[in-house]
Amino acid sequence: MPLIGRPMLNHFQLFGMQMLTAIGLIFAMTLNAHAQTPTELQELQFSSDIDSTLPGTGGATTQILDDDSITMFDLSLGTADATGFFNGLDNADVDAYHNSDACGPRLFSLDASAEINGTVMRPGDVFATNGSKILDAQAEGIPDNVNVDAVSRSIDNCDIVFSIDIDAEISGVAYRPSDLIAWNDSAGFSLFRTLGLQQNVDALHILGGGRLLLSVDTDLSILGNAFQDEDVIEVIPGGPGAFFELSFSPSPFDASWQPADLDALWALPAPQAGVFQWASADVEVFENAGSVSVTVQRIDGSEGAIDVSWSTLADSATDGADYTGDSDILTLTDGMTSGVVTINLLDDALVEGTEEFSIRIDAVSGTGGIGNPREVRVIIRDDEDFIFADGYES
Repeated sequence: MPLIGRPMLNHFQLFGMQMLTAIGLIFAMTLNAHAQTPTELQELQFSSDIDSTLPGTGGATTQILDDDSITMFDLSLGTADATGFFNGLDNADVDAYHNSDACGPRLFSLDASAEINGTVMRPGDVFATNGSKILDAQAEGIPDNVNVDAVSRSIDNCDIVFSIDIDAEISGVAYRPSDLIAWNDSAGFSLFRTLGLQQNVDALHILGGGRLLLSVDTDLSILGNAFQDEDVIEVIPGGPGAFFELSFSPSPFDASWQPADLDALWALPAPQAGVFQWASADVEVFENAGSVSVTVQRIDGSEGAIDVSWSTLADSATDGADYTGDSDILTLTDGMTSGVVTINLLDDALVEGTEEFSIRIDAVSGTGGIGNPREVRVIIRDDEDFIFADGYES
C-alpha cells in the first residue's frame, strides 16, 4: 500500500491566500475541514543535509551515502537505495536535484564550490552529470553569495525553476527564498510563483496542473499544524489560494531524520487509473433508430483494467415502452481510453412528443474516479411528428 495516507501522516490545508501589502505577497490562510488528496507517488528521489538511514531492500538498513548522494525511495515497498553521481564530494553537498526527463539531463546544484569533470561549479550554478553548466550563475548575473537551494523544471515549457537561499536582486528584480524563479537562456529570469512563506524552499518538484512538491529549511507551523523540515509537502490549487498537504515524511522510518533536512527532491507519480465520464451530457436520437450508443471517456490516466458500473434512469421516457432499461458493467482494459454503452430503443406508432431518460455511471473499480458529466441525458425524438417517419407502419 502506498505510504500516502498512513495514519501518522496527518493532512491539513490552507486557503484564502491574498496579497496584503504592496511590499510583498503574504498569505491570509484559513484552515478548511476537508483535506485535499495529495498526488499518489511511486518513487521519491532526494538528498538530506546530513547522513541518515532508511530501510533498504531485503530488510537491510541503507545508509544515505553522506549528503552528496541521491536516495531512491520506493513508496510502495518502503525501501531505499542510494546512488552517488560524482564519486564523493569532499566539501560540497548536493543542494538541488532534478532527474532527467524529456526536457533534458539530470540537474544538480551544490552548496559549495567543487570541480565536476574538470569544471568548477559554484553554489549558484545548475549543471548536468557530465559537468556541463546548464545555468551559469556568474555569466547570468546571479550574485556570488547566492546559492541555488532547489531546482525543478516547468511542465509547460521546460524552463528551469529554482529557489535561492537569501534575499537577492537578480536582473533588477528582488527575490526572496520562498520565491520560485524561472529561467531559460533566451528570456532570462522571471517570477514563476511566490509562496509567501517565511521559510526557504529547500527542495522542489513541479508536478503540473498547478501542483508542486516542496520541503522547507525549518519546521513550519500554520494554524497550529506542523510540518517538519524533512517533510515533503504538496501545494494544491484550490479556492482563492492553495492547500498545503503532507505528502511524505521519512522520519517515521528512522530516528536519524530528526535532525536532518531534505535538501533536494524529485518525484515519480504513480500510474493513474484515470477518471471516467460521459463524452457528452446530452445525446439526441429518433425513436426508430433501434438503439442509442454513448461513449465513456477515460481521462487523466489509463493504468490497469477498470470496471465501470452503469444503469439507466427513467424520466419522461418509459422503461419497457420507449427503451429497454438496463444496468451492466463496462470493462476498460489497461491502456484503453474509451468504451461504448448501447441501449435498445422501442418504436411505436403513437404521437408522444420528445421524451427523455438518463444513463448514470454508478461506480468504478479500484482507484478510478468519476468525472463530469456523470449522467448523460438521452433525448428521444418522436418520429411520428415528421412526415418522413413511420406513419405507414402496420
